[in-house]
Amino acid sequence: MIPVATYEYGDCMKKFLVILLSLALLAGAGCSSIQEIFDQANNTSNRETTEVPVDVTTFSGSSGIETSDATLVSVETAESAVTPPSVCEVPGTGDPAGAMTYGDLTIIFADEDRTFTAPNTDFVIYEGSLRTVQVSIPTNTVAEAQLNAELATLNDKSLQLQEDTIAGAVEMYEEIGQENFLAPFTSVTSIGTNYVSEKLLCLGVTHDVYYGGAHGGRMIEAYMYDLATGAEVTVDDICTDPAAFKAQVSSVVVSQIAGLPEENNPYFEGYETAVPDAFPRAAWSISDSCVARMFTITYPEYEIAPYAAGQPTFAMPLEDLKPYFNEYGLSLFGWA
Repeated sequence: MIPVATYEYGDCMKKFLVILLSLALLAGAGCSSIQEIFDQANNTSNRETTEVPVDVTTFSGSSGIETSDATLVSVETAESAVTPPSVCEVPGTGDPAGAMTYGDLTIIFADEDRTFTAPNTDFVIYEGSLRTVQVSIPTNTVAEAQLNAELATLNDKSLQLQEDTIAGAVEMYEEIGQENFLAPFTSVTSIGTNYVSEKLLCLGVTHDVYYGGAHGGRMIEAYMYDLATGAEVTVDDICTDPAAFKAQVSSVVVSQIAGLPEENNPYFEGYETAVPDAFPRAAWSISDSCVARMFTITYPEYEIAPYAAGQPTFAMPLEDLKPYFNEYGLSLFGWA
């Protein structure tokens, strides 16, 4: 049973924070990141600064979702970051809400809407939707079976979040009664592709949740898979020294924060420590325009900045991280 918020504001916020922490721990495993939040970076013959829009989502006092203006993170691109043709993103065809085909790979999405009423009533206490995913790779059935087993675990985790949210809604309803139950609990899970090449599939998962109280929350996850084997790929798999890689990424993020004007810097004091500490709970991904591939990392709410800052996202050229990849990582990214 998940903790649920009450309608006394102080208790609500305390319990809501516990919920978010629990969700973040749930999502800690796996290749992190996956929100399709970056426009493709532009490349020039010299290194230049590009402003990348990042969506920041906030929630209303009910279960509705409001999207604020995009924030901008400055990143640098370089001619040396040009993507090798063999690992450029494979163009997809089909319906993003149904099935998308990328070469020999077909990704199949299924959406389910669900409404739950209080016991013995028609009073709605939960509304949500769940997207699940599976794949077809007819040219490599062994990888297809392994990847679908990995995706079944991902789908089960999303379903469990929905079931926990319903259980929390029932508990809240029984505690405060219908007259004080102001809005249905919600959980909306969406899944999409962040990056697809001949060698890699990177999926992004977003959970939007509302448990009563002042506002809802959002959790972002990301997963990377080797299309030759179907196995999930993590930082530990692709780096010679994972600790050094994480330290380098964190150092770049800290430098980007430090470079913000004071009046536009929402980050907590002590972010220099909070950024590396939060790396295991952050979501990382790759964006690729076949011009310059970028490594992006998104931090959960409250980890390094207040709720109003959303999920802070930072970007850096994947090329700059090349020295940290082992032979397997170099191969996956087309450098070996």
